Amino acid sequence: GGRVDAVSRTGVKGIMQIIGMTEDYIEKHYKESGRESPIDCSASPEDNIECGVMHLKRMLQRYSGKGLTSKQVANNAIAAYNLGRGGLNRDLRDAGKKHVLDLTQGEVRLETYNYVRKARAYQALLHTKRFFKD
Repeated sequence: GGRVDAVSRTGVKGIMQIIGMTEDYIEKHYKESGRESPIDCSASPEDNIECGVMHLKRMLQRYSGKGLTSKQVANNAIAAYNLGRGGLNRDLRDAGKKHVLDLTQGEVRLETYNYVRKARAYQALLHTKRFFKD
């Protein structure tokens, strides 16, 4: 892990495992994130991480203001980063639910459910180690 030139069997690239469509979108719309110069998501580890952060920020914005708590927004954004926004939205719609952790194993991929729980556990650990300020 940790290689910017890494490409998975499904075509996701780099440290942040960004899929081609997302990479293309970020590279075309970099100014929306406040960045002044173009970015190549595959150029360096730093650029790949910045692209991943830009994508996660976009997912947070997409799920904000939908009657969810800030934790639910974050969980949905993390799930969309893993599963894809379209896949998550389909699973939520089909189950008649608004929050990824309200879905059961049959309603969302177990990998995505576990991905969200693991990401949130890492976040909690970083907070207890004082990497972030509350």
